[in-house]
Amino acid sequence: MSIHHVIAQMLAGSNCKVIHGQCIGQINPYIEWIKWLSYESKYEIELCHLVEEKTNVEIPDDELEQVNKIKRNRVFANLFKKYGTSECSKEEYMMVYNYMCTESIEQLMISKLSTQELSYAKEKIIYFSQLPSEELSKKIDKEKKEDVYYQLSMVDAYILHMISNINFARNKERLSQEIDTQINASHQMRQKSLSYASNPMRV
Repeated sequence: MSIHHVIAQMLAGSNCKVIHGQCIGQINPYIEWIKWLSYESKYEIELCHLVEEKTNVEIPDDELEQVNKIKRNRVFANLFKKYGTSECSKEEYMMVYNYMCTESIEQLMISKLSTQELSYAKEKIIYFSQLPSEELSKKIDKEKKEDVYYQLSMVDAYILHMISNINFARNKERLSQEIDTQINASHQMRQKSLSYASNPMRV
């Protein structure tokens, strides 16, 4: 059991939220989960209606599984909205936390977007990933704000998620390179200091 899971258990039933997967500079996973769990695509809505209308007819297993997932999403959408409030029980609190730990937000996004939307998103992600880091960071910082994020279309929210990951990885790599440079510089300074200490008369 991780330390984060222990903390979640300790805070269960309180007004504090433990957000699994939250990284500095990226989109808050909590608002992403609420947006995507609350959204139902045209296909999902039509599928639910079709299954409801099938009286006395055997429903194919794949359709039944999809509908059950949609219904489960509805349950968790409501639980996420209660999470970290006085209305959320300890059991519900841990259900939400465990859901964040075990489910994939990206898989949820993909399941709700059409092929056309994903193709459009791919083009935009490639375009934005080629922007300078400073420009890309400004776009992400603007759109990840909660009031702005909830106004984004679903495909734009998906694009933002992906370019945020790209930017985070890019910044992480740059930071790693900076640390390596500092370590090398520190090592060279030590070597020079040792050399001087062993022979202070050398010019």
